[in-house]
Formats: sequence, structure tokens, C-alpha cells
Amino acid sequence: MPALGPYREHLVIAGGMARDLYRYLPGYQELDLEGVETLDLDIALADPLSVIGETRLHDLLVASGLRLQTNDALRERPPFGLVFTPVSGRYYPQALRHPSRRDPHIEFITQVRRASGDSNAHPQGDQLIAYTLNYVDLLLAAPVQVEVPQVGQVRLPHPLAYAVQKMLIRPERQRHGQHYAKDSADAFKVVASLRSVWSAWRPEFHRWRTHAHYGSWIRQALALWKQLFGVDADRGAQEVHAAYPQYDLASISTIMGELMRILE
Repeated sequence: MPALGPYREHLVIAGGMARDLYRYLPGYQELDLEGVETLDLDIALADPLSVIGETRLHDLLVASGLRLQTNDALRERPPFGLVFTPVSGRYYPQALRHPSRRDPHIEFITQVRRASGDSNAHPQGDQLIAYTLNYVDLLLAAPVQVEVPQVGQVRLPHPLAYAVQKMLIRPERQRHGQHYAKDSADAFKVVASLRSVWSAWRPEFHRWRTHAHYGSWIRQALALWKQLFGVDADRGAQEVHAAYPQYDLASISTIMGELMRILE
């Protein structure tokens, strides 16, 4: 995190690392739900990203001992269902001579702005690459701040935005054979662990529902939520149960159904 310098206040940690850092939010309850370990740090940012002072983010990362590797250099195969590999870049410790995606790394993501979803962004007009994804704007909409021991303050997506975005990316990840079931489990862990503060989320959620940009996303997410966790559906509950077998299907559906009722 020190490698981010003054940019820390303008970036939002996403992905599996965010899932694990929500434990530092007020109201979080430890439920003995151990998610899949993550070694990568996904960071959401705006495009463009203003240069702070005279130092660009890429230069800070390199100066801290990281090295940018593109997927061309990593010789990655295309994701399932694609005939090309979207160009992306990840920052690895310079000590790793032959890094792979399984090694610890930092990867940046930003909102798709162009019609072609395979294009990537250069938020500061230099070597810094941000992989473009749908619904990233929602992760940046109302971030929360936590104090992490030995790290300091970091920003995370609003917990509900985190869960909603997991729902929204599901169809595409499912088409490409990616880990959509893990997304369901991660979303469940976050919202279930913060059950005590659900009612406080309602104002923000209703603001998103009426927002010109986010409103249609929220409607899509609610529809998907009902398909997965509704009264006559248990597909989502089965996915969560596979990750956290200590929760039976009925308990999972009850928790997710209760959240939907509070939000609606």
C-alpha cells in the first residue's frame, strides 16, 4: 500500500482483498466464513486519473520495487469463449523473474467507456494499464474507509455496491466459464457479516435506484438476486453452500431474502 503514495485517497480496493478487509468496518461480525485466499490486489480507479504533483502512479509503483508485466509477456491463453486475449497489465515484485497470474500482483480496473469491451484504458496517458470492466463506476460511487493495522486507511467499495456488482458481472462470467459461483459466495460473506447495519444502507441504495446512470444496473441486480435467492430458487444458495457448508440452503436463502426485503 505505501507504493500507492498520495493516490491512495483516489483508489478503491476491490475483489477478494476487499472481501477480507470489510472486517474492519463497524458492525462487522466474524462468522467463521473463510473465503478462497487471494494473492492479487484489484484496484478500481477513475479514467482519467489526475496526476498528483509531479509523480505518476506507474512511476511510484516501479520506484517501490514493482514491475509491469503485460499478458503478452506472461504468455496467457485467451479466457474461455474468446479467440483473443484482452491486453492487460499487472504489477509484480521485481524479484519474480518469471511471474504468473498465481503470484502476488496488483491489477487496476476501470469502467468501460467504449463500445468494444476488449479495449483497455491508460488513465494517466502513460504505461499504467487499467483493465476495462462493466459496473466499476458503482464500486467508486460511495466508498467506505477502513483503518487496517500496519497499513493505515484504505478505501473499499460500499459493501452493498460490492455485492450488487458481483451479481451484475455474473452473466458474462458464466458465459466465459469463469468463477461466478465464487462471486456469489463472496457477496454472501460480505452482506451476511454486516447484517447488523443493513438498515443503514437503504438511503444509499435508493439513491442508486433513482440515479440516471446506476438505476438500470440496480434493477438488473435485483432481478438476478431474485432468480438466484428467491422463494422458488436455490441456485445461488447452492453455490454459497458449496463454499460455506456450515450454512444450509434454507438459512442462506433466508438471509438473502431478508436483505432484499429491507432494500425494497
